[in-house]
Amino acid sequence: MEKSHPLSENVYSLIHELLVPLKTIVGAHSILITNVPYIPQPIEEPLVRLGQISNKLHTEIMTLFRDPSKRVNLQSAEIASEQIRLIASEWGNDGKKLSQLVSQIKAANVHLEEESLNTLLNEVLANGLEKFNRIVSYLEITQAKHLTLNNGFFDVLQVKREDT
Repeated sequence: MEKSHPLSENVYSLIHELLVPLKTIVGAHSILITNVPYIPQPIEEPLVRLGQISNKLHTEIMTLFRDPSKRVNLQSAEIASEQIRLIASEWGNDGKKLSQLVSQIKAANVHLEEESLNTLLNEVLANGLEKFNRIVSYLEITQAKHLTLNNGFFDVLQVKREDT
């Protein structure tokens, strides 16, 4: 059995960590669009834009997760870290756009009749986006040393851990 390389393991792990909050945003949006019979006018456009941007991000990040070598050099930690920082910067720009849209949605102060849908609209979207943006900000400062350590992705995400 071939031993995995810390570089590729860390890259996969970082992408996976980013997918978790993004799937929360995409899922919450999908549930809202599907289950709210009438989207109130003040949030209709921001909610549609939020769906477009989050789905675009999801497609990009899933593509990268399936085959990171298409955009990240898995042979050189130095090059990989530079590429990750550049990609994260792109995602950070989308994250800023999403933040503006979520702010518009929250500012509209819309209350949906069904409490679970209201929670998705007024809490889950913002919480998922906060986690997504936090992980992107960590990716923007990824260093080669993080990618060469066993479980180095913990260091990128600033997770305290016991040395293994």
